[in-house]
Amino acid sequence: MSRSGQDGPARLWDPGAQNERTRLAWQRTLLSLTVAALVVARLVATEAMLPGLLLGGVALALGLGMALLAGRRYTAAEVAVRTRGQLPDGRINLVMVLLVLTIGAGAGLLLLVWS
Repeated sequence: MSRSGQDGPARLWDPGAQNERTRLAWQRTLLSLTVAALVVARLVATEAMLPGLLLGGVALALGLGMALLAGRRYTAAEVAVRTRGQLPDGRINLVMVLLVLTIGAGAGLLLLVWS
């Protein structure tokens, strides 16, 4: 045992740190994808208002869904780490893919309109 009363390398692992870093990474991903989708929606709205509003609405709905899933995932993962249970599923990944596809659809629409 060391002078600080800890058992060396075994005490360096914090069971909550990985979950916290993952939550922060999901928040950064959510923020950047939602902002990118809204920028594309704004650009589409300058050319065609209705598709731009629709794209913005879908982006906001997916962003909100992703935020809710990220919060639930964090809580479930925290419980799973503490109790050595099963980690949460990958539903948030599906919402992220849908958000990326929304950005791609908006960018494709822009290419069609601007050509």
